[in-house]
Amino acid sequence: MIGLDRLIKKPGVIAAGQFDDNGDIKRAVGEMPDEAKKIFAQVAKDNEQLFKKQCELLSKEIAPEWQPYTGWAMWSGKYAFCIVGRTGVVVEINKADFNQLMIDLIDENPTGPRQRNY
Repeated sequence: MIGLDRLIKKPGVIAAGQFDDNGDIKRAVGEMPDEAKKIFAQVAKDNEQLFKKQCELLSKEIAPEWQPYTGWAMWSGKYAFCIVGRTGVVVEINKADFNQLMIDLIDENPTGPRQRNY
């Protein structure tokens, strides 16, 4: 994953942050009220617990390739919320390059844009 300071500069990203297991914010960047950041961190924690359980069920009942759990995304109205590990971004949908954003969130190396075949 690239750092938060680089994520916030990506097209469409309006906030980026990292949270812990309790849903507490470790670091956040972007123009967003503190209360909104707290709510996003709590939503991230709650959904992460749910999606991990769903991933375990899919892996057990359908195919083991559903493991390991990596993250999730939610699109709603004009915004999206994308989480990978303990890092999340709030994105304005019409301005974002989701393919590149997912690469930047998932990639283990802190690199810039590059091509990937899906």
